[in-house]
Amino acid sequence: MSLRRIVTGTALVSSASLTRLLAQFIAVPILSRLLTSTDYGLVAIASPLILFSMLITDAGLGMSLVRSTPLKDETAWSTSFWVIFSLGGAIVPILVLLSPLVAYTFGEPKLKLIVTTLSLIIAAQAAAVIPGAALQQARQFSTIAAIEISSTVLGVATAVTAAFMGAGVWALVAQQITFFFTRLLVTFVCSPFRPRLVFDLAAIKHHLVFGRDVLSTNLIAQLSGSVDNLALGGVLGPTSVGFYTIAMQFIRLPTMVITGPMQYVLYSHLATVKENLPAIRRTFLLATRVLSVLVVPSMSLVAAAHHSIFKILLSEKWAQSGTIFMILAAAGAIQAMMALGGDIMLVLGRPDLRLRMTIEFSPIWLGALLLSLLLSHDIHWVAGAYTFAVLLYVPRTLSLVLSLLQCRFATYLETLVVPALITPIAILVYSEVNRTFALQKFADVGLCALLAFATMVVCVLVQRRSFIDESALLSLPFGSTPAVQKQS
Repeated sequence: MSLRRIVTGTALVSSASLTRLLAQFIAVPILSRLLTSTDYGLVAIASPLILFSMLITDAGLGMSLVRSTPLKDETAWSTSFWVIFSLGGAIVPILVLLSPLVAYTFGEPKLKLIVTTLSLIIAAQAAAVIPGAALQQARQFSTIAAIEISSTVLGVATAVTAAFMGAGVWALVAQQITFFFTRLLVTFVCSPFRPRLVFDLAAIKHHLVFGRDVLSTNLIAQLSGSVDNLALGGVLGPTSVGFYTIAMQFIRLPTMVITGPMQYVLYSHLATVKENLPAIRRTFLLATRVLSVLVVPSMSLVAAAHHSIFKILLSEKWAQSGTIFMILAAAGAIQAMMALGGDIMLVLGRPDLRLRMTIEFSPIWLGALLLSLLLSHDIHWVAGAYTFAVLLYVPRTLSLVLSLLQCRFATYLETLVVPALITPIAILVYSEVNRTFALQKFADVGLCALLAFATMVVCVLVQRRSFIDESALLSLPFGSTPAVQKQS
């Protein structure tokens, strides 16, 4: 495993995320002025059902193949392709039949055709899973980035064009259709995998076992993660869902741009040294140190300047989304930094631990959500409930991940302490300057950006020796290091 390849791969995949972010940065202010919060809310209500179905079609088989099966095993790869594609094809008509019930439940007749149309992307996603897994295993990250970039640009262009033509909510639907079908086409053209007419379930038995826990984890996480939209839609209506959805899009930016690409690249690299626990532990600690420097200052200062940022980017009518973002910021930062733990469990062959974490967290979140709705029909209470649930479960998450890695808590904490101490100072400086000079919105955002960047620089300088030492260790030839016993 090479540090240079990891950095290069992460940069390439991140470039696709940055392009998606840039496209959204350009498109969202346009769309937010052409569309209403109700338009966003309708798509947000339909999305959990679509995303839930897409997770079923994945079935975790792609991740299992990347981890342990070379592409030359054509029987295993082709059988996995036909299993996933068959699942996707079967789910589409089921959703079409359910669409009238969804429309009736939420009292929105438009939802019937929205759900029916969006169901088509399930088949497209199912057909792209295994070809995409082959690209990931081959570490063709430049190709993967090009696919994501082209699909994103075409999808956003379609949405903006449709919105200008007065399509309303259908502009958002058209964006999804264009994105997924473009990605399917280009992935098939570029992938080294070609499905053969073979089908042997026995050849993928261990992949099905691995995928069972991955699928269960993803389904439970998706269900518990979507219940907020469903609850808000049922109790407060699509307008509140629209405000909440926009805030969550901003909360997920660190995961989209930083953590997600890093996870994607590290998974294929760590799979090659999955028996070498010291190598995996060193990689995890260095990645956590990097994430803490990037995520903690940026999320904290954006939360502090949320009013000006949301007013500039989205207009005054989305001010509630800014307040919701501020409440959710701590949860978003924690999840972005700790997401690597789930991938470490998969690399070490312990998807059951990842499933256990998801099962344990879900009732905490659902209980907090129910309590917030009972106390007040206010979206801000829901946001507070989510942050509370995430903070409450952090100790348990660390216990499972660090135990599996045989890593001391003090060693892990050392990777986080510098940003955790310096960032509050930056927030105090921001607050004092803003209070003293009563900055206008553009100056306010400029100050926020400057302090966030300065905080990151200071954090890197303070930890310079740790970065150098850990990077040097990561560059060692891991393959020659003796394997370490894996916990049962």
